[in-house]
Parts: sequence; C-alpha cells; structure tokens
Amino acid sequence: MAKEKKLANVVTPASSQQPEKEVEEDKDDEKIIKGNTGDWNYVKTTVDAAILKYLEDGSYPLDKSLMNLKLVLGYVAVGFGLLAQFYPKPWPETWHLTLFCVIMYAILSSTMQLMVWYYDMDASAITKPLKNEKYGFIVNTRYERFTDFIEIVFTSKDPSKQDKKYEFSKGSSIGKWFDSEGVFYPKQFNGFFKKALDEYSNFISKRSN
Repeated sequence: MAKEKKLANVVTPASSQQPEKEVEEDKDDEKIIKGNTGDWNYVKTTVDAAILKYLEDGSYPLDKSLMNLKLVLGYVAVGFGLLAQFYPKPWPETWHLTLFCVIMYAILSSTMQLMVWYYDMDASAITKPLKNEKYGFIVNTRYERFTDFIEIVFTSKDPSKQDKKYEFSKGSSIGKWFDSEGVFYPKQFNGFFKKALDEYSNFISKRSN
C-alpha cells in the first residue's frame, strides 16, 4: 500500500535547504514531481506547467503564436551574437558589423522583454476562442516570495475588457497541492483549477451583461 503523505500547511524557508527538483516513479508508474516548496521558482513553474497541461488535455485550444514569435526573435538575436563573434575577418575590420549586430541584439532582446511586460505578462497559458466566442483568455499566476499563497488570474483577450474590473482571480495555499516533502499532487490542483475556470466563466458572463 502506498504510503499516505500529509499535505504541507506552511512553506519551508528557501534558505533551509538547497532548491532541488527531481522526477521519481512511484509504484503505480506515475510520475511524481518533487522539490523544495521554499524554492519560489519550483512552485511557480510547477503550477504554471499544471495549468498548461490541464488546458491542453481539455477542450481549450492554446494560442502559441506569441510563444513562437518570442522563440524566433530569440534565435535571431543569438544568430546576430554568433555572427559578431565568429565572422571570418579580423578586428578592427569588422567593427561596423559588430556594432550592427550589437544594436540588433539589443533591439530584439528589448522587444521580447516588452512583450513579456506588456502583452503576455509571463502568462502561464493563452487560449484561442472557443466555439461561438470571439476571444480567448490569458492565465497568469501571482506568487510572492516567502509566502504560501498563490493566485490564479484570468484576463480576457477582448480589447474592450482589459480593465481591472474584468480581471478574475482565485487564490489558495500551496499546501493544498504540495505535501510536506514537496511532492506535487495534480489531481488536487486540477479540481481547484476547474472550479476557478467555471467561476471565471460565470464572472465574465455577468460582467458582459
């Protein structure tokens, strides 16, 4: 019989042990995600990945166009960096080329950062509109360091609904999804996220009327 694990009520301080993330196999051959709940990055990336997987496995088509665009910009920026470094002519003959590559790298990197800040806001997922709908929605996670409280935030992609009054959030302690050893329980999280999705749908319908 698999050993029952108690869910954590508080977060282990990040300084108490080294952040670590590993994947183990349990007796039922299910992948177990385990790490240090005091590690902010481990908790946030795990929850973000769970959100993305839930939507992918469900009936929500994902809009990956922005993600793909950022990847293309990133590759092009790296290409300019490599060109400046390995162009087959000695310095200072290539100073003009190096200057051009540095400027292009800075522009592309800044563009990607602005996209994160002002458009997708480092979104966990962006969806395409469902049938009979014109716009999808954006899902973000808000998780402050040194706390056990995390918020799932839904924002409509409708340009006319970018005001804060159309933003819906639902929060919870991470102790409901992670146990005291840092193991993540997707089923508990999926139940919470499904309820949050339903509440967001009702919320946005009422705001639209």
